[in-house]
Amino acid sequence: MENLICSNCKAALEQTTEFCNSCGEWQGVNPSSKEELTKEPEKIKRVTKLTTNQLNDPIPSFHSNPVPTRKEVPGIRAVFFIAIIIPIIAGASYWYNSNKASQVVEESIEIDNLTTTSTTTTVPKTATLTNLKKWIINCSSSSQYGPGYSCTNLFDGTKNSWQDASQSCKDGYIIFEFNEEVNINFFILQNIEDNKPFTRNYKVKEIEINTDDPNYYYRFELENINSSQWIDIVPVNTTTFQITFLSAYPGEEVSGANPFLECAIQEIEIYGYPPSASG
Repeated sequence: MENLICSNCKAALEQTTEFCNSCGEWQGVNPSSKEELTKEPEKIKRVTKLTTNQLNDPIPSFHSNPVPTRKEVPGIRAVFFIAIIIPIIAGASYWYNSNKASQVVEESIEIDNLTTTSTTTTVPKTATLTNLKKWIINCSSSSQYGPGYSCTNLFDGTKNSWQDASQSCKDGYIIFEFNEEVNINFFILQNIEDNKPFTRNYKVKEIEINTDDPNYYYRFELENINSSQWIDIVPVNTTTFQITFLSAYPGEEVSGANPFLECAIQEIEIYGYPPSASG
């Protein structure tokens, strides 16, 4: 066993000697060997201040809880994905619906250009709205003033008038009959154009329209004027067209002359599609 050397007097000591036999110096709990005494004892440095490297290192180097990453927290990736994909889907949906709506509008316009729907049938738009007077085969009225005041005067294109038998339009009506079913869209009613006779005659005020369909009727109030009055109605397919008088404007006295008791109308023009187009 190799002897130890006293750290003070350099005397040779045994391995288990704690105090030097020569000078009495304490050799420590575990006396050092000759080789160990030549070594520089290690100094432990305590870090009391963060180094530049430590300050520049990421947070995990300070032993704090690590910052979650996308791999460690799948929810972050899901939220990111939803935030991106939802606007894309919304935009695509808006674009699709807009195009679809445009297509529907275009299709609707195309359909409207092809057909007009009435209460009973579909009329090709290739047909032209026309005055239906040549398809009228008969007319009748509640009454007439005389042979020269028949309801046939209402569609002859002249200033000849229909007048009732001094009934002042009360319970009056005009019925037109067509040789085949026609599609009626509107009609024009013309009171007597000559101002003097016009003011002295009774004039129709409120009217009701009836056709073959018992559930179809239309009411309209006319003005007390002698110019043409355009009356739009819901398009209807029919073989008869009746105008019933519900009320009237009374005749007026002119230059001391008493009013006429007759109800008068000069012309009624019925417009629509002829039988060949409405069937």
